[in-house]
Amino acid sequence: MRKLFCLFLALIIASQTYAQKPKKPIIKFRYDSLGYSIRIFETHKMRQLLIGYNFQQTKTPTNPDSTFHYIEIGYNNSTLLSSQGFYNFTTYGLGTEILIGKKTIVGFKASAWRAVMPLVGLGINGIFYTDFRQGNIKIRPEILFGAQPFKLSFGVNIPFLWNNRFERLKDNWGQITFNALIKTKTVEKTYKRFEKKFDWNY
Repeated sequence: MRKLFCLFLALIIASQTYAQKPKKPIIKFRYDSLGYSIRIFETHKMRQLLIGYNFQQTKTPTNPDSTFHYIEIGYNNSTLLSSQGFYNFTTYGLGTEILIGKKTIVGFKASAWRAVMPLVGLGINGIFYTDFRQGNIKIRPEILFGAQPFKLSFGVNIPFLWNNRFERLKDNWGQITFNALIKTKTVEKTYKRFEKKFDWNY
């Protein structure tokens, strides 16, 4: 528990450091007794490699298969909107969770999440888990902290299809996930400038 708390604290500090770098602040100035407010929005669309670690827990801790550890790799399309230190991050993509240290289980996953950085966001995942003999599909909603470039999330695996057919993962419900996103390609980078005259008589 202490290690998890330290990881959570480090994640928040890293996200705060990343997010507190405003690229284009609001600039206010006077010219000929007139006032102006200028705001510049930067939109950054990119493709990112996702790597991660997943800890999964069952409802029955006495089961010898009560805990599972997965590594994760995926590829995401992401959009980061920034203005004056405000960050809105959206991403979606495909990935794979691979069980570490036990009989092979692979989870083929589609995921999406959105966060107002650097604080909190929500995500949704659909995962098909299989050992290539049996399989089931889970839906996992998540609450997440951080988003770019690091994310810590807490989710619940909700049975969706064929749950009883895959005994090993039938009761696996709670999941903690740590992800890192690494930019591989910039698709588009745009700037929009908005200028508004200030009404001195307001």
